[in-house]
Order: sequence, then structure tokens, then C-alpha cells
Amino acid sequence: MASDINITDRKRLEESQARLVAIVNSSDDAIIGKTLDGIITSWNHGAEIIFGYSAAEAIGKPMQMLVPPERSDEEPKILARIALGENVNHFETVRVRKDGRLIHVSATISPIRDENGKIIGASKIARDITERVRAEEVMRKASRQEVSQKKTRIVWDLAVIFGLGFLSFIVAYYTDVLAAPMDRLMSNFKGHYDDLLLPPIILLLGFLIFSYRRWKDAKIEVSEQATIKEALRRLHGELEIRVQQRTAELSKTNQSLQNEIAERKRTEQALKLFRMLVDRSNDGIEVIDPETGRFLDINEATVQRLGYSREELLSMSVLDIDTVAINPATWAQHVEGIRQAGFKAFEGQHRRKDGSTFSIEISATYIKMDRDYLIAAVRDITERKRAEKTLRESEDRLRIVTENARVGLVMVNRERRYTFANGAYAEMLGLPSENIVGQRIADVLAPLYDEQIRPNLDRAFAGERVAYELHKLKPGGDCFYAVKYEPTKVDGEVSLVVVVITDITDQRKLEAQLRQAQKMEAIGQLAGGVAHDFNNILAVIQMQADLLKTSENLSPEHKEFADEIGAASQRAAALTRQLLLFGRKEKMHQLDLDLNESINNMTKMLRRTIGENIQMQFKFAMQSLFVHADAGMMDQVLMNLAVNARDAMPNGGKLIIETSPVEFDELAATQSAKIIPGSYVCLSVSDTGCGIPPENLQRIYEPFFTTKEVGKGTGLGLATVFGIVQQHQGWINVYSEVGHGTTFRIYLPRLTKMSEQKSAPAALTTMRGGSETILFVEDDAFLRASVRKALSQLGYRVLEAVNGAEALEIWKQHRGEIRLLLTDMVMPGITGKELGERLLKENPKLKIIYSSGYSAEVAGKDFPLEEGVNFLTKPFQAQKLAQTVRTRLDN
Repeated sequence: MASDINITDRKRLEESQARLVAIVNSSDDAIIGKTLDGIITSWNHGAEIIFGYSAAEAIGKPMQMLVPPERSDEEPKILARIALGENVNHFETVRVRKDGRLIHVSATISPIRDENGKIIGASKIARDITERVRAEEVMRKASRQEVSQKKTRIVWDLAVIFGLGFLSFIVAYYTDVLAAPMDRLMSNFKGHYDDLLLPPIILLLGFLIFSYRRWKDAKIEVSEQATIKEALRRLHGELEIRVQQRTAELSKTNQSLQNEIAERKRTEQALKLFRMLVDRSNDGIEVIDPETGRFLDINEATVQRLGYSREELLSMSVLDIDTVAINPATWAQHVEGIRQAGFKAFEGQHRRKDGSTFSIEISATYIKMDRDYLIAAVRDITERKRAEKTLRESEDRLRIVTENARVGLVMVNRERRYTFANGAYAEMLGLPSENIVGQRIADVLAPLYDEQIRPNLDRAFAGERVAYELHKLKPGGDCFYAVKYEPTKVDGEVSLVVVVITDITDQRKLEAQLRQAQKMEAIGQLAGGVAHDFNNILAVIQMQADLLKTSENLSPEHKEFADEIGAASQRAAALTRQLLLFGRKEKMHQLDLDLNESINNMTKMLRRTIGENIQMQFKFAMQSLFVHADAGMMDQVLMNLAVNARDAMPNGGKLIIETSPVEFDELAATQSAKIIPGSYVCLSVSDTGCGIPPENLQRIYEPFFTTKEVGKGTGLGLATVFGIVQQHQGWINVYSEVGHGTTFRIYLPRLTKMSEQKSAPAALTTMRGGSETILFVEDDAFLRASVRKALSQLGYRVLEAVNGAEALEIWKQHRGEIRLLLTDMVMPGITGKELGERLLKENPKLKIIYSSGYSAEVAGKDFPLEEGVNFLTKPFQAQKLAQTVRTRLDN
């Protein structure tokens, strides 16, 4: 169809062009087209005759080449009027031919407009009127010559009359008067009176004859002039009529030419647009000779797709590129089938120039015009074929996924019958899939249908997406299901509802565990807050014990009491640190420690936690077992394992905790990926409880996995143990037998000795003090008093402040005296960090020590803090305070 339009338009264009050329070339007048800049765009045969230039010589040249220099301003003025939309009619002027001869022309100039009405040029029709102008000039010259001759004749006539009269008078005078004497003159005068009057009479008669002749000549002349004028007037009128008629004909021809030109341009534009559309089409367009199969025309897509040049394809046929549907033996039959049907669509394959092939879809149309044409629209369907293959594979995969999905998938029609049910849904109901499809839901789910399923299903068939939870799909079950109804519309009406059923029983259990974990998190937050406040109390106790030991009147027994108080506060500080660890307010702080000693310190707490119905046994290695570990985390590992063992022995039993050194060599390392050759410490925790079933052994370290009842476990105990052990570059092995008990063995890298030996703290009196002024900011009154007393004993001047605002007031009064700021981090209002920043802006040389119940890592997450340099962790000993203050002031 597209090629049909192309061929028809081309034929119309050719006919229009031939008609236009015939009209223009048949005119004797010059028909010239020009732009608004005066450049010649068209030049007919009449223009060649009138001006002497051929079309090839004139087109593209300026119109000014035809204008004499003295009339050079005429052309711009005419074009200016044309640009305004005016017409210039019967403009007579002079132009120059190619041979230099001047000719007179009468021109009519009209605007040329495009299809949008915009003026794009001018059409000029010029007629050679040189002969007419010359005839008029000859007539004017003849008239002037005749007048001159008449004037000359009058003068001669008058001269003759007066000459004759005068001659007669002279003759009479000399004959009759002058020849006689005077006396005879007078006597003869009377006698010759008649002779004397004869010349005037002759003169008068001559004048009368002349006048009559002139009057007659004038009358004849007037009559002749009137006749001539009338003839000229009639001639001029006839010429004007002929000029007007010719001008009208030329104007009509001009309008016809303009219409033809506009139509031609529109057709050309349409053809260009059509060709552009065809060439830019993604489909190949082929015009084919039905008899031979040769290509008559092709578009750019065909060229690009096949890899041949346009010239190569136009010398080829369809048979050269088709590999499946068409061959020479069946070509005629194939074409005949298309001709009879008028249109035919089919698939095939084309071969590119490089030999590769691709799948195509052909839409062929048979067209009869001046001759027969076969128009083929060829579409590359390689991607579609690939997509269809992918879709089939996807459908297969979807079918496999659907059948193996762990969620139930069901389709229900408007009759409330199953049209599809996957294996998971059948498993949920305990029925084979073939026993479900085709059944009514009311029959399959009779106990639940009326109460829960039918109301929601009615909403879904009304077009609503429905989601709800269902408990127990079958009698005796104790599961929770999330049910979703997705309406599927066909022609605007819900014809099917897709039902998705998900077993959320485990999710509900996890949510319960999460709520328990959140409770534990809240307890941890509370524990962290309690530990922070408790550290302030311990700091007071520790400081007072240290101050007590500095008393000279203290007995040895009382000094021992003070040492016990200090030791107790240190143990209490360790306990608060465990609380901070539990509340995630403390980072791992590894030290070299003796694992036997660490477990021994936990004995009393373990006995209180485990209960009296469980017998505890401790088997420590004979030698000290040193590890580089966080003491609080080691205590937490032991506590978690002991609590799990207790829960596994509800009716009592035995808990055995052992330590031992272990060596692993290269052979042992090959037996497990966890083992690295070297020396290790083994911590073993065994119980005589119920044991762990084999199916649960692989999941015991998963967070929130628990076999305990809701409210009796979070599922985080063993996960925490596993994480701590990994942080210490160790590993865990578990051995369990149902009904006999479980043993956990933890392996940690062993140290041969302690890297640093603990030394007895120096007495406060032996520490070096100073006389500098210290601004001490602390909101706890008891701790503030203890620290002030300790610093005062060391010789420092202490200025106390309860909070940041009071500290700023003191700073204003003693700015020039204060050398060091000792401030708590956590205070109401202005924090210790904010206070330090403000004072440093005023005095960059000010030394600052911060203190907090949290570690330096936690308290200083936003800026650098280092224990013993610019930070003190509460509770701190007096000697630690003295050493840090002196070091800070000196450095």
C-alpha cells in the first residue's frame, strides 16, 4: 500500500511537471521566478527570446543584470512592495538585453507564497513593448514636422502677397510719378488716382485670398487632426483592451503557474516526507517485480539489515536472499497465491551478505497500476523469536517454581471452584492436587468457608484486593497462614481470583522471640544506665578507701579493712562493666588474664544462678592458663553455657566445668578447617541433661533459634557465645546425645605467660602533686567532695562546679588562673564536651581531662580520648587520678 501511494504520487507529479512546462514555455511573454533577494529561480523560453539569455545563463543570477544603471533603484523598490504582499501591474520600464540593446517592457509582478501563505519570492511576467513605443515616437515626430511645414508655408504666402503689392506700388510710382515733373505730379495725381489705388487693392485681395486659403487649410487640418486623433484613440483603446486581455490571460496563467508550483512543492514535500518515513521505518520495504522477483525499489532499513549496497540489491531478486519460504520452482505459485488473496502474511528467513541468517515476518500486498507490483513489508523478528523462546523457558521455570514453591498458589473461578492448585497448597491440606482442582471451595474447606473464606472471596470478585490471616486450614492443625486474594480481570470483569497462602507460623514465633529480645534490649538499656550511676558511687568508695589508707594514725588492721574496701569496689566495678557490656555500652577490652582465676571468680554467681538441685564440679588445669581476652565477655560465655545446661536439666543433674591446655599440630589441622596449629586453652562445659536432637544441632548458633517455650528463651544465648569466641580467634565444638547430655568445648589461643605483671598501686602520699589551679566539674556531690580532697592533699587549688553553667561563671572570674579542666562527660544542660570546646576557644592552651562511667571508646566516639592521658574511667583510684593530672599538666 505504501508503494502504491509512492508510485501514484510520482506519476501525478510527472504529469503536473509536464503540464507546467508546456504552459510556461508556450508563452511569448517572459515568465520569470525570483527570490525576495532578486535571484532568478526560473526562466522560460519567452524570457530567453526577449532578453537573449538562456535559462542556464540566467538562473541563479541577480535580476539587476537586466536593469540599466540609471534605473538601479527600481528592482529593490519592487521587491519591497512584493514582500509586503502588493502586486505591481503594467509597470513600464527599460531593460538591457544580453547584447546590450535597450528594450521597453511592461511587467506585472506578483508574490509567490508557500503552502502556509508565507511570501517566499516573486513571479514576473514581462512583455516586450519596444515596437509600440517606437511607433508612438514616429507619430509624434511626424506631427511635429507637419506643423513646422505649415508654419513655413504661411510665412512664404505672406511674403509673396506683400512682395507683389509692394512691387506694383513701386512700378506705378516710378512710371507715373517719378518720371513727371512736380507740377505734373499733382495734376496727374488726380488723373492717375485709380492707378495709385491699384496696389493696395491687389494687396488686399491677395490677403483675402490668403486668409480664405488659410481658413480652408485650417479647417481641413482640424478635420484631419480630428480624424487622426480619433483613429489614434481607437487604436490606443484597442491596444489597451488587447493589453488588458493579455494581462488578464497572463495573470490567470501566472496564478495557474503559482498554483502548479505550490502543488508541485506540496507534492515534492509529501514525497520527501513519505520517502523519509519509508527510509526511517524499522521494517524493510521492498517493491518487487512479480514476474522475476527482482527488486524495483527498497528502503534504507533493507539495505542496513541485509548488508548489501542499494545498487547491489537493485540488481538482485528475492530468490537471492530468501532461504526458507521461496525458491525458483515455487515462486510463480507463491506470487499467484498473494495475487488472489490481495494480501498475505507469512514467516521466513533472509540471508545477509556475510552469510548469516535471521528470522523475518513478511506482509505482502499485490498491486495493479500501470503495471503489477508486489509490495513486501519485512520485519526482523529475531528478538521476538528469542523472546518467545525465553517466554516458553520462563513459563517452564515458572511452572517448576510454582509446583515447588513453599507458598500455596490457587486459582478460583466465579463458580467458586478450584482451577489450579500447586503442590504446596495440596500439602497444606494433606490432599493430592488432582483431588482439589475442579472441587468447590465450600466442599474442601467446609469448616472455614462460611465464616472466613466466603466473605473475603466475595470482596475479591467485586474487584477488591484482600489480605487476611487464617488459623488452621485443616482440623487438628496449629498453624498460621497469610492469605491474599488478587482479582484478575478479563474485559473489565473479574473472572479469576489468584489466592496466595503463606505459612507464617515460624514468623509468628520469631515475632514473639523478637518481642522478648526487645524486652531484653530494654533491660540492657536499663542495666547500662544503672551501671553508669553505680560507677559514681563506686568512685566515691574507691576514692575514700584510698584517702583512708593515707592516714598516718590508721592501724594495720584498719589498713587491711581499707584494702578490702578497695578490692570490693574493684570487683563491683567489674560487675558494672559486665552490665555495660550487656547493655552494649562498652566495647571489648582485652587483657592478659588467667582463665582459671576468671572462672574461680564467677563461682559464687554461678551457684546462685544454677540452683541447688544441680551439682557443680570444677576441674582446673594444674598450671595457669593465660589468654588475651575480655574478662567480661569470658564471664558472659561461661554464664550463657551454664544457664543453657541448667535449662536442659529441669529435674536436676550435674554441671562440669573444666580447663585444660591443648596442642594442635599440622596433622590435627588437616582434620578441621577451624584448627590452626599452635597452643590453645580448652574450656569445657558439660551437662547430664536431655541433649540436643541431631536436626537442631546445625541451627543452635542461629540468632533467635530456640526450642524453649515462648517467654523462656530469646534464642540469643548460644549466638552470643559463638560471636564472642570468634572475636577472640577461637572456635566451638559441640557433642550431644539425646537423653545423655551435651558438652561444649571452646578453644582459645593460649599465652605462655602474662605480658605485663600487675604491680601494687603506689600510695597517694608518694605521688607527685603540684600547686596549679584546677576547675573540677561533677554533678555527684559525694564524688566531687572525694576528688577535691584527694587533689587538695596533693597541693592543687581546686575550684568546684556542679554543672557546666556554674563552671562558666567560675571561668569568667578565674580565667587567668585555671590551668586544667577536670569534667564529667554526662551532665544536665551543658555536657562536658561542650564545656571543654567553649573554654578551649578562649584559651587554646588549657589542659582538659574528661571522666565517665563509659569506656574511652564509647564516650569518645566523636573525638579522641585516651585512658590515662585525657580520660579517666569511673571508678578511678586516687593514684590513677594523681598520675593522670600530673602527666596532663606536664605535657
